[in-house]
Amino acid sequence: MEHFNDLECFVAVAETKAFASAARRLGASTSGVSKSIARLEARLGVRLFIRTTRRVTLTIEGEGFYIRAREILESLADAESELTDASTALRGRIRIDLPMVFGERHILPLLVAFKQLHPEVELDIKMSDLITNLVEDNIDVALRFGADQDSGIIARALGEGKLVTCASPDYIKRKGTPISIAELEDHDCIAFQFRSTQRIFKWRFNLEDTEIEQNPRTGIIVNDGAAHRRLALLGAGIIQELNFNVDAEIASGQLVQVLGSHAINAFAISLVWPARRYQPKRVRALIDFLVQKSSGFR
Repeated sequence: MEHFNDLECFVAVAETKAFASAARRLGASTSGVSKSIARLEARLGVRLFIRTTRRVTLTIEGEGFYIRAREILESLADAESELTDASTALRGRIRIDLPMVFGERHILPLLVAFKQLHPEVELDIKMSDLITNLVEDNIDVALRFGADQDSGIIARALGEGKLVTCASPDYIKRKGTPISIAELEDHDCIAFQFRSTQRIFKWRFNLEDTEIEQNPRTGIIVNDGAAHRRLALLGAGIIQELNFNVDAEIASGQLVQVLGSHAINAFAISLVWPARRYQPKRVRALIDFLVQKSSGFR
């Protein structure tokens, strides 16, 4: 079992980026963790970490070994769980990446329900509008919009969404309702900018059964999903958003849809995860739960 103890120490150091923090997580001494890493490096014949006075980072060899080591430990934990009584509670950490607005509005309530069913599962939730690298950022499952072309990613559909163009009643009263796509040139548009690439999101429309893209006339540019919607509610201009992010505001009359006949009908809303050979039972259970509970997205 010494080999597995060394792997546990290695994974803990890789994730906490500090020997002392890893020792606290494992309930061990810092010197014990250090000796375990030294023993593992000697056995493998490679250096796994670069140590400085401030932090510990993985070497290139260490990054590859971390992925395999984590899979081994999770596989062992799952195998032990399957040998116990079927009623044994799920346990362990699930790292989840969610888009800001959609995640807060639609997925967090489902995660709370899942947590109530499985109180020993630890949910590590990251909220961001960035497109994360699932392997590098150590993410078990993420939510994405549209098709993912990455062959190293597995996707499971939750449903379909459409892009809705809308503004507040106050804005419509002041500036009027655009009747055609061309009339957007005379309006204040609030553009969304992707933080990772600094690229402005191109608005998409259906024009005579053909999808077209158009750069919005940028009165305001914002890189936060919640602020994007909030600016529209404040009457600052017109936005284009995922329907599930603004349906409640449209239903309540806080926002008004415009150019509805030109709305793009559908794109995928999917759960995605790394295409590795092993997936912990707790992650499979969460994915199945979210798919089951997401009938409102279909």
